[in-house]
Amino acid sequence: MCGIAGLMRLSGVDPEPVTDMLRAMRHRGPDDAGIKRLGPTGAPWAALGIRRLSIVDPSGGHQPISDPSGRYWLTFNGEIYNHRRLRQELIADGVELRTHSDSEVLVTLVARLGLRSALERCCGMFSFALADTRERRLWLVRDRMGVKPLYWTQRTDGAVVWSSELRGLRVASPRTPSLSLDALRAYLLFEYIPEPWSIFEDHHKLEPGTWLEIDDQGLRHHRWWTPPVPEAGHDGDLGRWARSVHGALQVAVRQRLDADVPVAALLSGGLD
Repeated sequence: MCGIAGLMRLSGVDPEPVTDMLRAMRHRGPDDAGIKRLGPTGAPWAALGIRRLSIVDPSGGHQPISDPSGRYWLTFNGEIYNHRRLRQELIADGVELRTHSDSEVLVTLVARLGLRSALERCCGMFSFALADTRERRLWLVRDRMGVKPLYWTQRTDGAVVWSSELRGLRVASPRTPSLSLDALRAYLLFEYIPEPWSIFEDHHKLEPGTWLEIDDQGLRHHRWWTPPVPEAGHDGDLGRWARSVHGALQVAVRQRLDADVPVAALLSGGLD
């Protein structure tokens, strides 16, 4: 678990609140921290920050991290489970990587393939902020099923603020947000608050399988993944389906145990 945070406004933004946002989320990443300011020294147009819990490449995976050219900068919360295979493919194509981290694999894939193609190649759970320094564009991205959280808001001064937790947004907001009555009703009805709402007005949860793109044209939402719909009329054989599920679970568990630090597995279950 890591925590990411940041601010963006093309006309210039004060990056100092990012430090306070990260301090409020220190519990999410006690191992490392970093902030990258993008743009002129006196008037950056974006600041990306992270509190890191080191799982893959603990000593070399410092963030924010860029692709080899330095055009793209990334803060990443999560894990790319197939990063070792993707790394081998990049090296086979002549790419020289500086670390063994999955975050460097991701930002390098984006630089070579574009965001959509890179996401389609990645198996994992994640939320991240990605900045293109050449086009002065930023993407906020969430994984297919929304495992990793990401909140965002736009302040009255036009700055877009994002954080892994609502408390991060509140640190960077000049005023106390109002309670969202729609979100409260949804919570009482469903026992959770569905995306894109949060408990506060104008504070949004990025929806699973989507990205938010921000540039000089404004803000645009894009869905990059939709759950597949099974074809009707193909019931199949129960034994074959059982073997398929068993095999898929074996692969999924093996992928999630791949780490550079000791890991533990917790099984929640029981007898109904």
